[in-house]
Amino acid sequence: GLYNSVINYDKANLLERAIDEAEHILKDYKSFKLKKEDIEKSKKEGGTALPDPKDIREKTLFLNASFYERLAEFGTSADLYEQYVKEFKKGPKRSDAIFNAAIFRDGLGEFDSAIKNFKSYIKEYPKKDDIPLISWRIGLILERKKDFRGMQSHFSSYARTFGKLDAERKLCAEYKVHQSLVGQGKDRDVKRTYEGLVKGYMALNDEDKKKPCALDAVAKASFELVQPEYDD
Repeated sequence: GLYNSVINYDKANLLERAIDEAEHILKDYKSFKLKKEDIEKSKKEGGTALPDPKDIREKTLFLNASFYERLAEFGTSADLYEQYVKEFKKGPKRSDAIFNAAIFRDGLGEFDSAIKNFKSYIKEYPKKDDIPLISWRIGLILERKKDFRGMQSHFSSYARTFGKLDAERKLCAEYKVHQSLVGQGKDRDVKRTYEGLVKGYMALNDEDKKKPCALDAVAKASFELVQPEYDD
């Protein structure tokens, strides 16, 4: 049927044709439903159950989003991934759809939508290994937005939440808090962060001390601590 055509066009890398077939399916299977008894009846009569239209729609919608992704049409791809998330609350590709939509919204400069998607990912999948990285990325988006108050709050929370697991990331989060204070023009609060950054750096292991973020943090703090002596 149509779904097999989508798969075959995909294998042949004929993405425009695959998209055409996929969009026919998404249109035709939008409201069409089979009764459970009809599916069971077909299984008894022919040995194979009729495919559930909802399953076909779920698979096709995710595939179609991936087709547009491969064509570098990231706005349309993000729209389709978000549609998947909205329609399929327990879809097997739900986490991938949320993540992909967030990445593309971020890349397109649609920062509020990116943050919304990343926060949904964290809320729905709090045990996933990539949660610290996702949370960090939200902070970087706030920085690019120049939302320095939001950035300060976010990285402060990050340091408390994930700092126990990774001392170097905690130091980097505290450095981001420092940068957010600079962005807000809070000079007095900025000065209060220097000693803490140096102290945090000195507590790191040798490997972490060599990482770029840690080196940047201690270099900045150390310079600012000794600068008044040179000024005198």
